[in-house]
Amino acid sequence: MEYRPRILLIVTERSPLQRLWEAVEEHLSGTGEEVVALYVKDERWRRAASLPFTREVSRVSGSHREFTPQRAAQLDQDTVSQVRSRLGALAIRAELQPVFEVLAEHEVSRIRNYVRVEEDLLVISADVRSQPMYQELTQLSCRTVCVDAEEREYE
Repeated sequence: MEYRPRILLIVTERSPLQRLWEAVEEHLSGTGEEVVALYVKDERWRRAASLPFTREVSRVSGSHREFTPQRAAQLDQDTVSQVRSRLGALAIRAELQPVFEVLAEHEVSRIRNYVRVEEDLLVISADVRSQPMYQELTQLSCRTVCVDAEEREYE
């Protein structure tokens, strides 16, 4: 079986998707790399909805309503759909069809299943370094590109 390099793009709700995608494109060599986008869901919405006093406040009217687990799930789905749509638009321009997977924060250890060899590349946002998942990502045996709003770092 022929080896095809894999580029893993880790995306969160706060990730600068355009900048991350630019880093992915810079590392495409035309040898048929597989691009896997892993969206890591922020579970704070779900945790907030589990609290009895949590309210949602409308930015427009200022009205309050109960913040339920169903509303948290709706916000999660909306965010995933937006990220998937934006990623799809970027991928079309690059004539790529990335695999798109959604992981919860507590499933971050599953990212290790996507890394096959040291030549694979992990593309992350610099803000991930301040998140709990970063410790798990540092244990992966592949190259890492950390994308900041202004510059890129190689680890």
